[in-house]
Order: sequence, then structure tokens, then C-alpha cells
Amino acid sequence: MASLNEFLNLSAKIGRIIVTAHVNADPDAVASAALIGYLASQKGIEVEYCFDSVSALSKKVLSNLEIKLPLASNIPPDKPYLIAVCDTAAPQLLGKCEKLLEDAKEILVIDHHAVREAVWHTKFAFIEPEEPAASVVTAYHAKSVIDRLPNQLATLLMSGILYDTRRFLEASPKTFHVMEWLYPQGNYTLAYSLLSEQPSRSERIAKLKGVTRAVLLDVCGYIVAVTQVSAYEAAVARALVGLGADIAIVVGGSGVEVRASLRASRGLLEKGLSLDVIIKEIAEKIGGTGGGHPGAAGYNYRERNKKAARKTRSKVTRLLLVETVESILSSLC
Repeated sequence: MASLNEFLNLSAKIGRIIVTAHVNADPDAVASAALIGYLASQKGIEVEYCFDSVSALSKKVLSNLEIKLPLASNIPPDKPYLIAVCDTAAPQLLGKCEKLLEDAKEILVIDHHAVREAVWHTKFAFIEPEEPAASVVTAYHAKSVIDRLPNQLATLLMSGILYDTRRFLEASPKTFHVMEWLYPQGNYTLAYSLLSEQPSRSERIAKLKGVTRAVLLDVCGYIVAVTQVSAYEAAVARALVGLGADIAIVVGGSGVEVRASLRASRGLLEKGLSLDVIIKEIAEKIGGTGGGHPGAAGYNYRERNKKAARKTRSKVTRLLLVETVESILSSLC
């Protein structure tokens, strides 16, 4: 496997790199991207960032740490660049930034989702599904490139790791190895406190609607909750599991967008259930992009019009329910 330093040296020859991550980039994605950008800047490389969207929590963390990531402007066709993709399971999840892949001289992928490296067509693929956060993967490889990081960046990385590991509930040996490196360089207390947030009014309404609309099924003693909302699908799914569901299936989206979010209880994960497998099977059947982790997975699809999107949401709901029930019956009953 090619090294991170090899990619950075290649970037130095080209002179320009664009760093990107998945839509609605969470603190883990933003932290991973910021670290790659910093490493490149230390080699004198021009660095820009392309984010289709950034989560409200990520904006809060970046603002409090006074970290500004210069966004990419229009790309001159005669100015070559390399691209670094962070925390993204498939090109489609880059949103409007996906088009930048076409003209990139080389692609770096750093991720922790279970994906096929062939999807990216690059030798610079650091894909480690056994790790709980992209920030862990990025920081681990960064250690071979640089000894120390600025305080704000180290703090951002710790926030990203805390976020995706759910405050170390899902950690690996490499997680603590990386934290041992970051802790003396950053502010752990601040990193932790920045992740506390009061949900917005619209998110609270979405959760309440999702709960009141939920249909509950008993499958071999496991509670499966199914509901539909127009936004905050992941937050609603987490809320349903927090309220006692073993599996939450939340389908939503507005306009031509079709989205779905799945969450599973820790008890089901310990028994071997894998939601990422279920969501990928749905994507293969009807199109769209699906991926994630055994305990949390998501699906995205863009229809041609609103009417078609409404039909697809209903279809996705039925298919997810069937696949989930079949998975429980075949492996857990």
C-alpha cells in the first residue's frame, strides 16, 4: 500500500490539493479533512476544501476553536489538483463535490466504512472498517508524517473521535493509541464540552413526529420501530432506540430527496446483526447509495420528481422492513 507521505509528496509536485468529505459533514469528517489539509499546507501545498454541507455541530466546533477552512471556488481547468476524500463510503455521498473527482490527478481516500476499494480506483486508499472513526485512521497515519499538531487541530481531532466513538463506547486499540498522541497537544476537556448541544426546535419536532407516527413490530421478541419524517432521520432513529426499540427504521427526505436511517441496539449488535449489509442490499435493488456500520446505516437517493420520490419512500420503507425482519428471522430467532 502506498503511504500518506507518498501522496503528500505527489501533491507537492502538483502544488494544489482539494480536501472533501460526505454531505452534512460531522465532526469526525471535518476533523479528518482538517488534518489532511494541515499536513499538505506544511509542505507548501495550496489547500482548499469542498463540502456540500456541514452539520450544525461541526460549525459550532470549528467556530469555537477558531478554525477556518477555505472553501474551494471555481476550479480552473488548466490548474491541476489532487483530491483527498475523508470519511466517505461512496463518491455519491460527496454531493456537489463529487464532480471534482473527474479531473483530479490522483485521489486519496481515508475512511472507516466497509467499502470496496475498487469503488475509488486509487492506490491511495486507507480504508479501515475495523476502526470507529475516520479521525483515528487519519491521525494514525499522520503520526508518521509529523510529530506535533497545533492545539486547536489536536482538540478538533479529539472531538471528532469522541463524536464517532460515542465517547469511547465504540473504541479500538488504535483509538487509544491515537488519543495518547493527541491528548498532550490539545484540550480534552474542551473537545468533550464542544459536543454537548441542545437540539434545535425543528429537530425536537421531528423526533416527536417520528415517535407518534411509529409502527411497532415484535419479531422474535425484538422491537422493530418503523416511521417516516421529512428531516432529521438519523436523530429520530437514535431517539427511537433510546426509547427502547431494538431496531429503528426511519425513512424521509423532502422534495426529490429520499433518505433512510437505521439504528440498532447494542444487544442486537452483540448478536451479530449488521445494518450496513441490509442497507447495501436495498441500494443494489433499487439504486441509490447505502452504507454505514453494523449499528448505524444510511441510504440516499435522488428521484426525478416529487411524485416519484413519494413512491420511492414507500418502497424503501417496505423493503427495509422486509430485509430487517428476514435478517432477524434467519440469524437471531
